[in-house]
Amino acid sequence: MNESTFHYDGYLVFTPVLIRTKNIPATNIPNIDEIISQLPEFHSGDPSAPAEGFEEMKIRKYIENDNKLSGAIKRELKDLTAVTYNVESYHEETAFVDQERREVYVREVESAEVYFFDSNIALLRGKQSIVNQAISAIQRVHSEEILIENIEFTPDFMSHIYEEFNDVFSDNIIQPNEISEVQFEGFDNISTMKIYSGDLKSELTNRYQNMSEGQINYITVKYYIDNIDTAIQIQSDRLHVKASEGAISRMTDLARMIYSIYFCKRISNIAVEYEGVQTR
Repeated sequence: MNESTFHYDGYLVFTPVLIRTKNIPATNIPNIDEIISQLPEFHSGDPSAPAEGFEEMKIRKYIENDNKLSGAIKRELKDLTAVTYNVESYHEETAFVDQERREVYVREVESAEVYFFDSNIALLRGKQSIVNQAISAIQRVHSEEILIENIEFTPDFMSHIYEEFNDVFSDNIIQPNEISEVQFEGFDNISTMKIYSGDLKSELTNRYQNMSEGQINYITVKYYIDNIDTAIQIQSDRLHVKASEGAISRMTDLARMIYSIYFCKRISNIAVEYEGVQTR
C-alpha cells in the first residue's frame, strides 16, 4: 500500500464503539487479536448463498514506514488493526446475452471499514446500515464473550468540549484552533450559531446558560493535528472529519484517513474516560 494506491469513497464519518467482555467486571478488555482471528474471511458467494466476511487492510504497514508521520502519531496507532467487512447481494436484471433477452443476476458488494485497537475501542466507517451489519457480524461470532456498544457523545460531554476547549488534550500533538459551530436545543426551539470570535462565543455562552433546559446537539471544532488544521463535527454517536476544510483537504486520501483515525481514537478515549468507563 502507498499514497497513490489507497483511496476511499464517501465521507470521513466514523462510528466509535466500545468492546467489552461479558465477564465480571464488564470493563475487562477483551483480546482484540483473538477477536479478529476468529472473524470469517470473505469469499465470493452466489445468488443462492450471498457471502459476507472480513478482509485485512494493510494500513498499519504504511504508518510504520511513513517518515513524514510524527513519532507520536505512530505510537498512538501502533496497535491498529484494520479490516473491511464485505457483504454481497444479488438482484435480477434483464440483459441481452448472445443476442437473446435473458434474466441475469447482478452482483453487488457493499463494505464498511473497522479499525480495531488493543484498547476496547473500535472505529467503523461506511454506510450506516452496513456498519450496523458489521457490528452484528462481529457480535455474532463472539456472542458468548463480548458486548459491542456505541460510544455516546452526550450533551454533557459536548458542553465539556465547549467549556474546556483549550484544555481537552494534554499534549502538543493536538492544539486548539477554534470552535466553528454549535447547534444547541432549548425548550422552545433549535438554533445554530457560527462562532468566529470571543465576543460571539460569549454571546452564545450567555444564551446557552440562560436556557433552563438547553443542551448541545452537536459541535464542530477545529484543531491543529500535528500542525495540520482539521475540522471535526462531534455528533451524538458519530465523528465527522471535514476532509474538504483546512490543510487536511490538500493531503492524500491515505494521509487524511490516518489523521482522521488518530483524532477519532483520541476523542473517543476522552469521551469514554469522561463518562467514567475504565479503559486501558
